[in-house]
Amino acid sequence: MKKVAVVVIAAISSFAANALGNGRFPRALKLVEDPTHPDHLVLAGTYGLLTTDDRGKNWHFICEASFSLQDLALLTDPQIDFSGDAMLAGVTVSLNVSRDRGCDWQPSLADPYEFVRDFSVGKNDPKSVIALVESTDGTRQMLEESNDGAVTWHVAGAPIPTRTLVTVDVAASDSTRIYVSALSEKEEGELFVSSDRGATWTRKPIPGTGFDAVPYIARVHPSDPDKIFVRTDAYTNREVIDTANDALLYSADGGTTWTELIRRQAKLFGFALSPDASTILVGYGDPVDPSRLIQKEDTGIYRSATDEFDFRRLDRSAVACLSWTMSGVYVCRGGSDRAFDLGFASASDFAGDASTMLPLLRERDVKGPLGCCPGTTSMRCAGDWESSCKVLGACGDGGITAPVIPAGCPSVPNPDGGAGAASTRHVRCGCRAPGSRTNHPPFWSLVAPLALARRLGGRKRNENRMAIDTCEPVGHPRYPPLV
Repeated sequence: MKKVAVVVIAAISSFAANALGNGRFPRALKLVEDPTHPDHLVLAGTYGLLTTDDRGKNWHFICEASFSLQDLALLTDPQIDFSGDAMLAGVTVSLNVSRDRGCDWQPSLADPYEFVRDFSVGKNDPKSVIALVESTDGTRQMLEESNDGAVTWHVAGAPIPTRTLVTVDVAASDSTRIYVSALSEKEEGELFVSSDRGATWTRKPIPGTGFDAVPYIARVHPSDPDKIFVRTDAYTNREVIDTANDALLYSADGGTTWTELIRRQAKLFGFALSPDASTILVGYGDPVDPSRLIQKEDTGIYRSATDEFDFRRLDRSAVACLSWTMSGVYVCRGGSDRAFDLGFASASDFAGDASTMLPLLRERDVKGPLGCCPGTTSMRCAGDWESSCKVLGACGDGGITAPVIPAGCPSVPNPDGGAGAASTRHVRCGCRAPGSRTNHPPFWSLVAPLALARRLGGRKRNENRMAIDTCEPVGHPRYPPLV
């Protein structure tokens, strides 16, 4: 009973602190390229989403309130991907979808008593999505599946016999092969393997992983389902001060045996496998967190061939994310002295050196909120830009103070009377009487992920934040930026 009380008190303390913003250094987290439109890029960051339709010429901001659909909720850094014509955003309490390039979001997979821990889009069938779902009381872990681009869902296979779910991935060369990383009751890292689309599971330990080195699936080899890469979110010296100690692990036999490929005392924020699977890039970065230590001389991009692992450093700049598509290599820079926030090079030109990369994004050049029609969830972002532009350094000449309403929007009722495009000042939250039922989990269920996040760190999400909203306009700067 005493242990539970300590966890609850710690969670409540974290709740109070995070309601005011978590004070993290603004950093990119993941870059995804729309497979149907390569000029459409979306960058998830500690501040929300940035999106461009013209390959970096113009970037716009999508605030957390828009894609998370939460007024009172636990928010984490978003997990993003594309499924056909849909943009998906996982925010732990739900998996949400936009089918208009980020203007309007709807819940796709949401239950007040379940968390969506991770999701994976089919490599050869983008309409296929597997989500890793856990009950809020921790008694049930399972997969849910959609075969129509996150329109409908059904439970897939048998429950996963573990305690804490972490990540999920599906082999591109064998859609029946599914991998799940997790932590056991004893807080030991483990891999669950299914060769029948989740009908049965085989547990395999991941040596050297656990509470202080949480295993995250980085990638399954595109042509060999037995080859899998796992990165750790690891810290040592925790009795004094957390010191980064991240590693990349590799198994060539479906998780039966493991080899450590590289370990550095920095955070392994980036992993990329070339489309032909011949080359690996890993990027070590700096969270710029005074409460945790890294060795700055360990940051940078490292490259190795996959036929004989031997990592060589290409560049020493701190990395926040890596992505390697058919178009080329994208690199997010993550240090406080970065020259650009997102750079690109064709595969043939990529050398790791920032001077050889084409800058696609400097945060100070973000134009402002994404221009969308009134009535869409993006209208909730108008008030956020006042503070978020300061985080990005994009106020004044670098940004605008209100979204541009695109031509051709349908007329909507104006709260002041008449018809036409309603001012964003008039878009309000749904007022709730005290004690009324909402679609949010009860407070006790929010305590658990707060404690869990402190243990897990995150491949696709890091610290947690909660925000309380009253019946004020959504445009009111009630939501501090997640920085």
